[in-house]
Formats: sequence, structure tokens, C-alpha cells
Amino acid sequence: MYKEFSEAMNTGRDERDSKVVRSLYETAIGYNYIERKKEIEVTEDGKTKTKLTRTKKHVAPNVGAIKTWLYNRRPDEWKPEAALSTQGGGERPPAPPLTITYTVAAPVRACKVTIGKDRD
Repeated sequence: MYKEFSEAMNTGRDERDSKVVRSLYETAIGYNYIERKKEIEVTEDGKTKTKLTRTKKHVAPNVGAIKTWLYNRRPDEWKPEAALSTQGGGERPPAPPLTITYTVAAPVRACKVTIGKDRD
């Protein structure tokens, strides 16, 4: 019974992992999507009228996703010191802050996100 369950869980594993990696990446960098709404109105004479609207939306980059991506892709540069202390290797300089700039719709024109210790 456990063998069948294990096989079922591993079927398509690489494909699912790839989807998660892609989703994490898109969440880290931000993305656009189209929101579709369907509104039903009832007119004075009792008839129904359906109105479809489409709105372009933007999801800003997510700092948690950025940190997760960098912690796993570049652990020597981005993992916190406490997490790396058990791996040996001695002292090393702290990683530089990460700056991300992106343009969004008015009234906001740009946003700066910094991860890491403040630098002068």
C-alpha cells in the first residue's frame, strides 16, 4: 500500500516542482494579470443585463519570495549568519543589500526595496 502511495506522489514530481519554482520566481519579481468580473444588473423592467469587465492588475515583488529565492540559489551570499554558522568556513563579509526598482501605474512611479543591513 505504501509503495503505491509513494509512486503516486512521485509521478509528475519534476513537473510540479518546476511549476512551484516558476511561481516563486514570478512572486519574487512581480507580475501582471487580467482580472475578469461578471456583474449582473436587474433593469427596471425586470430583465437581467450581464456586464463583463477586464482590469489589468499588478502584483508587486514579494520580499519573502526574494529572500527564499536568494537563500536557496546563493546561500553563501544571502543566508543569515546564524544559518551558516554550522557549516564552518569562518568569517566573511556581509552580503551587499539587494535593490529592486520597478515601474508601476500612476500615482506611484517607482519603488525601491532593500534587503539586508542598511549601508551608507
